[in-house]
Amino acid sequence: IAEVDGMFAGCIGLVKAGQSAQLRWLLVEPEIRGYGIGKLLMNTFIDYCKEHHYRHIFLWTVEGLPASRKLYEKLGFQLTEEKPEQYLWGQPIIEERWDLSL
Repeated sequence: IAEVDGMFAGCIGLVKAGQSAQLRWLLVEPEIRGYGIGKLLMNTFIDYCKEHHYRHIFLWTVEGLPASRKLYEKLGFQLTEEKPEQYLWGQPIIEERWDLSL
């Protein structure tokens, strides 16, 4: 959990998936975005995974999140899979899998 001036700013979650770590969620409050909180959370997450001897991280997200995509690419994640377009929450989406070897 990240805080700014004692207020919730964001959070990140990990799920063990076999020998891999799955990034389950990364949330940053809209008014805090652009200040590096997402990058800080991701770097903390990656450091945690290294310290706990994970060799691989993956995550699922949806197409159309340019800030997230830019962050994942900067940290070395690679887009490895896309699912065919489907309707979720009343709109068409394409799910993406991103992977990082440690």
